[in-house]
Amino acid sequence: MSFPCSDDERRWHTFSFETKKLFGKRAVKVMLEAGMTCPNRDGRKGYGGCRFCSSGGASDSNPHTREDLLQQYLLNRELLLKKWPDALSIPYFQSFTNTYTSVQRIREMCAPFLQREEVAAIALATRADCLPEEMIACLCELQQEKPIWLELGLQTVHDRTAQQMNRCHSYAQFRETVSKLAKTPLRVCVHLINGLPGESTEDMLENVREVAKLPIQGIKFHMLNILEDSALGRDYLKDPFPLLTQEEYIDLLVQQLELLPPEITVERICSDPPRRGLIAPSWVLERKRVQNALKNELIRRDTYQGRRYERQE
Repeated sequence: MSFPCSDDERRWHTFSFETKKLFGKRAVKVMLEAGMTCPNRDGRKGYGGCRFCSSGGASDSNPHTREDLLQQYLLNRELLLKKWPDALSIPYFQSFTNTYTSVQRIREMCAPFLQREEVAAIALATRADCLPEEMIACLCELQQEKPIWLELGLQTVHDRTAQQMNRCHSYAQFRETVSKLAKTPLRVCVHLINGLPGESTEDMLENVREVAKLPIQGIKFHMLNILEDSALGRDYLKDPFPLLTQEEYIDLLVQQLELLPPEITVERICSDPPRRGLIAPSWVLERKRVQNALKNELIRRDTYQGRRYERQE
């Protein structure tokens, strides 16, 4: 069988399928670094940032962080076009909390991309506690020129884990923000991390059960990466703790996809860290192998995204 929300053998709602449906052709995200920080880094809510995050955040994967935003975009897009020469682009402000700033700064960040024909949408990674009313209103204004997509780092619905990871906000706060965003045209994608210390398989399945109830459009699954220059990395080097194997991760993902509504786009099924700075697990570096393993396991079990999802009345 083929899954109706994929245009290949993958039995989950793929990002390529969704962008072709929305824009008529594939769109790819082009990473950008805007020089942001987070409220759990600068002292507003805490210090040190999330324990799993390195000091460079997602910018560790961006080779052009010293360039201005438009130059970063052009250079990084050029690399992506070698693989997808006809693709549209989604400038993606990826590192740290990109709405933890003024509305004027957000307008300046987005301005270089609003009139570019190849830009299908603009995506900003952020936190649910950094979207005050005036920021949401600003993003809705920009939405009139280009679709604005928000990527909200949740990682876990379990507050005990969030506290241990120094997230400095609760799941209740997250739900409140998502409820506000549901009243706007802004698209929301939620990030979850599998393998956080102390979380059982049932805890990780509960993460998906809860997120499946939210009015969102996308989800990204990550495997916990143990990174150099992170608090968790320093702990791991002193006293290594168990990490999910690739086989365990695939088994978990199959169960999570079964619980997820079929209409939610799965934008990522595993982390994609830079080779430099990764302590463990090494198997996440073989991204294609992980994707193929998930595809084959879904076929072997004859299952698919949404198979066990129970829609709420």
